[in-house]
Amino acid sequence: MMNRALFVVENLTKNFGAITASNGLNLEVVEGEIHALIGPNGAGKSTAIHQLSGEISPDSGRIFFRGEEITRWSADQRARRGIARTYQITSLFPALSVRDNLAMAVQSRDTHHFRFWRQASKDPALRKTVDQLLDAHELMDIAELRVANLAHGQQRQIELALGLALNPKVLLLDEPMAGMSRTESLEMAERIDRLRGSIAVVLVEHDMDVVFRLADHISVLVKGEVICTDLPEAVRANPIVRDAYLGESV
Repeated sequence: MMNRALFVVENLTKNFGAITASNGLNLEVVEGEIHALIGPNGAGKSTAIHQLSGEISPDSGRIFFRGEEITRWSADQRARRGIARTYQITSLFPALSVRDNLAMAVQSRDTHHFRFWRQASKDPALRKTVDQLLDAHELMDIAELRVANLAHGQQRQIELALGLALNPKVLLLDEPMAGMSRTESLEMAERIDRLRGSIAVVLVEHDMDVVFRLADHISVLVKGEVICTDLPEAVRANPIVRDAYLGESV
């Protein structure tokens, strides 16, 4: 049985003055897959992610999530319905511990998330949930450390855990390997690989070794338009893609 379409993007257009960041962009992401978006700098990858997450609205076109149109939904509405994301630049609370960062993420998914934040240590149910997340993401050893004191790779690992704390149906990852060493990148790739089949992942990443290792499908963006969506090996062999982006060395 084939997986169902989770995200369907139809003819998205987004202009910033004279710059067209999305130019009739079409995309389909199915349940449980890792779907990579690649393209040269300025191709519109981050703009596409911003539109999927609801942080910016398209000028025209439509976005569907699980069969329902969400084009005008806010980022908060989307997060509560199962769309989570990470950023190129870490968005953690550096003065707080790893535990408290996760506690805030867990509380934000509560339907009563307008209540004042309470420290995890004073809420047994919340602490239990956070402990489960710390254990699942191999963060228990650094749970009480301030995020500001951690290495960049560890902070990225925490960001991934924060996104997953929301119990998403889809996780949007915007350059999760940015600034990482080779060893850290490989560790992050392993963590992302484990998500395959459980949730959908939309991955924007410049590290082509990681992309071709992880992706079930790859969409290639050039000048705001998807010029090709296919299996990794078909994308690698596509002469149009090679000329537009990958180059003869790939």
